Amino acid sequence: MTILRIIALVIYITGCSTIGIITLPFDRNHNIYFWLSRVFPWGILKISGVKIVETGKENVDVSKAYVYVPNHSSLFDIPVMQLSVPNRMVMIFKKELGKIPFFGWQLMLGPYISVDRKNPKSGMQSIEEADRLLNERKYSVLLFAEGTRSKDGEVHEFKRGAFYLAVKVKHPIVPVTLVGSRERANAGGKFKIVPGTVYVHYDKPIYPPEGNIGKKEELELMATVRNKIIENKERMEREYLGR
Repeated sequence: MTILRIIALVIYITGCSTIGIITLPFDRNHNIYFWLSRVFPWGILKISGVKIVETGKENVDVSKAYVYVPNHSSLFDIPVMQLSVPNRMVMIFKKELGKIPFFGWQLMLGPYISVDRKNPKSGMQSIEEADRLLNERKYSVLLFAEGTRSKDGEVHEFKRGAFYLAVKVKHPIVPVTLVGSRERANAGGKFKIVPGTVYVHYDKPIYPPEGNIGKKEELELMATVRNKIIENKERMEREYLGR
């Protein structure tokens, strides 16, 4: 069944990506792109048999732009967040994804932000672009602060990028906790699509301190957000997964 689902996903992803590439030159306000960013993950999750249960959305004002910071342990985290986030959102993605035919091409051409993790200058450029989109376009930004997927399901140390961005632009960070997504793709230690539910919780926005702040305050903000995600993860695993 996993093989059939993967074949269907490849066809579906290629189709959606092709539409995105064709329409982008005529889509200056990204209306079609953001519509596709809802259709795209909906189809992926539908084909995979994955459902989403959301809590805490009352903490998010859809008229405001945020820096969303979720934990990251599965390939399904991206489509889950694309479908779940209630306002227009762009994602900071690693440059290597841009090499994937069709899917990567539309990422590079669209409003999403590419970053070369080996190049510090690229990191600063991505933060500057995120700053522009947050303030000029009022797009929210999604950033997986761990930098890569957690192999053991634990919440690993955060990178400073999301918090430097939040401090720079003075936009609030929304801690987002994902539970169950790892089980949908990594069952038995091998890649295997397992239908089921992913639970998403949006905590209250955390605002950066006012005024000019230094590295110490930035790291304190990072620790606060990470601890909140861990706290919610432990609670959700007890409540939903019986752990």
